[in-house]
Amino acid sequence: LRDRAALGALLWPTGDADAQGYEGCPLINPADPQATPHHAAKRLFVACDRKETSMAHRDTAEVIKRFNDSFLERDAAKLVDLVADDCVMESAEPAPNGIRYEGYDACLRFWQELIADPEGSFEPEDVLVSGDRATIRWRFRFGEGEESSVRGVTLMHVRDGKIVEALGYVKAGLRSAPAS
Repeated sequence: LRDRAALGALLWPTGDADAQGYEGCPLINPADPQATPHHAAKRLFVACDRKETSMAHRDTAEVIKRFNDSFLERDAAKLVDLVADDCVMESAEPAPNGIRYEGYDACLRFWQELIADPEGSFEPEDVLVSGDRATIRWRFRFGEGEESSVRGVTLMHVRDGKIVEALGYVKAGLRSAPAS
């Protein structure tokens, strides 16, 4: 961005960052003691042309923040108004292609069941927003310790304030080639 004021307007669309703390910035996790405007700026990729620093970016960031918050707070009801009628979601498992879910009901049901699973918890590690696209790097825990977790990413597409696409991928060990 060309100047600090433009960055401030993008990160704090509702007003002055100093006056309201960091609550107005959809890119900062208030639970992270290291979170600062500098961290948000480092995660933010936008074109230098002010015309391309659009509402779409802020809308996408807010939708993704609300999506992540629904998992962190285990509040499946928060997803109801975030999913588009024509949403397409591909789960990360089973390999190699996951399962494809199409439409509002199927995508919403999958995410709500994931939130309701008492054995699992979702932790976003990083979020990158660019226009109407976002990448969420996350860890899903299904027990105690790192061996009972999996890390992955979800590539998101937001249109008109709703999630229209979510493609999940996980880190997994590769099978060794058979010995000759």
